[in-house]
This record gives sequence, C-alpha cells and structure tokens, in this order.
Amino acid sequence: MLQAEAAMEEAKVTLGYARIVSPVDGFVVARGVSLGLRFESGFEFYQIADLSRVWILADVFQTQGRFLEQGKRAVV
Repeated sequence: MLQAEAAMEEAKVTLGYARIVSPVDGFVVARGVSLGLRFESGFEFYQIADLSRVWILADVFQTQGRFLEQGKRAVV
C-alpha cells in the first residue's frame, strides 16, 4: 500500500495530493493522468520505456550500402 493511500485510509479523508514514484527508470512515452482526473485501481498513469537501446529501420541507397556493416553503431 502506498504511503498516501495508507494516510487516507487512517484519516478517512481524501488527500489533495499523492506522491507517486516509478519502480523503474526510463522515459515517459505516454501520460494518462492530468489535473482533476479521477481514476480507479489499476489505472495506468504513465507508460515508461527504457530507450537506452533501440532498433532503427532505415532505407539506404544501394551505392551507400558499402558503408554499412552488421553490428556497426550509428548516431541518429
């Protein structure tokens, strides 16, 4: 149970705020929460993604194919 949830349960009142801490690091790729929104248990506040490694699909001219090698790093 979250601290804010426990405090509301004990005081029998709704708090005006709640501190929410993500259990993982990453980038927020979608936000499902906004000011004044009501939610229920299981609601997805944010989608967080680890973008430290990504796949990129690129179209390359045939004449430039000689510059590519499997596993080679690229700056995008």
